[in-house]
Amino acid sequence: MTSASLPDAIAAARSALAALDPPPPPYPLEALGPLAEAADALSRGAQVHPALAGQAMLVAASHLVSAVWAGVRTPAGVAVPPSLYGLSVAPSGSGKSLAEGVAAARLRAWQAQAGEAHARACRAAAREGRPPAAPPWRLCADATLEGLHAALAEGAPAQLLLAPEGGMLLGGWGMAAERRLRMAAGLCALWDGAGLSNLRRGSRLERSGVRLSLHLLLQPEAAREALADRLLAGVGLWPRSLLVVLPPPEPRRLAPWRADDDPAIVAFWARCDDLLAQPLPRSCDALPVLEVEPAALQRLGALLEDLETEALDGGRLGGPLRPFALRATELATRVAAVLAAWEGAPVVAERHAAGGEALALHSLEHWARTVGRGDAGGTHAALALYSWLLERGGRAQLRAVVREGPRALRSAAARDVAVAQLEAAGLVARAGVEVVVLDTSPSVASLSPPRGDTKHQKNQRFTQSVAAVAGGEEDIV
Repeated sequence: MTSASLPDAIAAARSALAALDPPPPPYPLEALGPLAEAADALSRGAQVHPALAGQAMLVAASHLVSAVWAGVRTPAGVAVPPSLYGLSVAPSGSGKSLAEGVAAARLRAWQAQAGEAHARACRAAAREGRPPAAPPWRLCADATLEGLHAALAEGAPAQLLLAPEGGMLLGGWGMAAERRLRMAAGLCALWDGAGLSNLRRGSRLERSGVRLSLHLLLQPEAAREALADRLLAGVGLWPRSLLVVLPPPEPRRLAPWRADDDPAIVAFWARCDDLLAQPLPRSCDALPVLEVEPAALQRLGALLEDLETEALDGGRLGGPLRPFALRATELATRVAAVLAAWEGAPVVAERHAAGGEALALHSLEHWARTVGRGDAGGTHAALALYSWLLERGGRAQLRAVVREGPRALRSAAARDVAVAQLEAAGLVARAGVEVVVLDTSPSVASLSPPRGDTKHQKNQRFTQSVAAVAGGEEDIV
């Protein structure tokens, strides 16, 4: 075996797998309407993917407009909150913290000032024997369900959970196995605007008109497990979320950029300041409902009918994609409401509905590429399995893949998905209880390890394998 044969074989496998998985559609940046110029400026200036810039600004905007509107009326005639849940899968080096830093800069500055004023007010209240003022905070990076309920009950009725390291939330105490269902159901209820109604021994918590906006940013490794979690999908948390999945980042160039010198970013921040100056009511339900003009309602209604047909009549959006398709119209309506409110429009116009539709369908396409094909790991896990098989001489028992194979394949379901992808690409075949690499090229045929390999030679092949996979790794979920 030559030193180049293993990388060549993995490169050929990567190309074969890529042919099965066409690239995702480009992010519809123009659909952001009044947010598009600022998102484009952030994307270009900070050299981050447009989808990351768009998600960051859209979710931040959905929180801020909660001070102006109680919600928006859907095609079904029901008023729903403008709150959005965003889920962004981005590899390391994508600029997650930078994008969120710009999008939430004014909210963080406001919160710092409000926190200092609150501390002074609490000290004065203590001296005078008065109860302390309600805490003003509206932004957090991690939370449990109990913490969110307490913040919404005792403080601002609208909260933004912005987690640049979303793995902290998904892997934290509140999402441990025995609490995951409760946490997911609680987040769904807050998205729905259901309010708080908790009765515990010795205490009762009641508050209506609360709002939560959420943006989780995940590394692909964490996303693979989280997006494959049938509980989170079945309860409805993922169908309520706008998903974007970023490709590996491009090499950055030296191009200094300051957000506070960019007119589009400055204008975005000015609108943030305007909305932060609006006092939040005790209950966001007391605010007016944003109505939808007839042309916009017709567009959203047509979308609803199309998606219901595809989801319920045996169309391509049935099966595991059904809950995502059935939620997509409401997501489109909420996005349209955020765009209209950010613009200061009195109603949701057709242009806002068109933007909401484009962004919701873009998210649905990403969900279709993950949930719909039963794979939350793209082709990376399949490529890792292929490399591992080559290291073992081109064949292994299926149960050995789960016991000894790549970490991403330590379950029968994940293994079967990866094997099916390799089979579809013509790279492997099942032979009874084994999976066998097909000798489709001279480079693959030459990879069977000679008997009596030294430990150094085995380690050398392993190093070549890791380097080959990492060199072209597709961090697409």
